[in-house]
Amino acid sequence: MATVYTNGLGATVEFATSGLNLSPISITTPDREIPSEETFHLGSTEETYEPGGLFANGEVEFEVPYDPSEDLDAVFEAKLKEQITVNYPLRTGQSTPRKVQFNGHIQTLGGQEFAKEGRLVRKVTVKIDDSYQKIAAT
Repeated sequence: MATVYTNGLGATVEFATSGLNLSPISITTPDREIPSEETFHLGSTEETYEPGGLFANGEVEFEVPYDPSEDLDAVFEAKLKEQITVNYPLRTGQSTPRKVQFNGHIQTLGGQEFAKEGRLVRKVTVKIDDSYQKIAAT
């Protein structure tokens, strides 16, 4: 997974159904995969493969400031599959930021931990269920 550090400079994560909005400190984007399909048979002299027809979109991990007033636990426990939009920071000359949008659910909700800077943070891992798309900035 590639980590994109935003240092809280304007990236947001919006959960459409629950209305949850996060301001991540860091975003770890998914390793997307096309699983291979075996193409060899009993008469083959070596193993052969070809790209499969399905994408495995992976997971996105967010590190967020811990806020006791946020309902992260309630959203996690509700097991909601919802549309999630990651809005990257607006850059000079852009009127809308780059976005990544997908359907997913919170798969892992980490406990609170103290970061080196004295912040109390929490990690949230979201499983990408389907409909992964990148939306270019304008």
